[in-house]
Amino acid sequence: MRMMCLSLAAAAALAVAAPAGAEEPRPGAGTVLPPAKEGHAYPECYCTDSRGQRVEVGQLACLQIGQRQITSRCEKARNLVIWRHQEEGCAPGV
Repeated sequence: MRMMCLSLAAAAALAVAAPAGAEEPRPGAGTVLPPAKEGHAYPECYCTDSRGQRVEVGQLACLQIGQRQITSRCEKARNLVIWRHQEEGCAPGV
């Protein structure tokens, strides 16, 4: 999995020095980030399920691992996105 997120420690450090008029926090970020420099943007944070589909941070997905199906939540951990196991099996609609 590729690293696709700004480190939370770096984000917190940036938030301390954020100038007036800084952008609103992104969902799940928990901090206010300063505007990105001209011509640049912060990377998007998301997971990719076992079918290659994009799953947003905080959403549940059914993952196929070998012969098993598990329900997992896409979460951020430092500067990575991870799958956190929730339960065995998958409920309809997940």
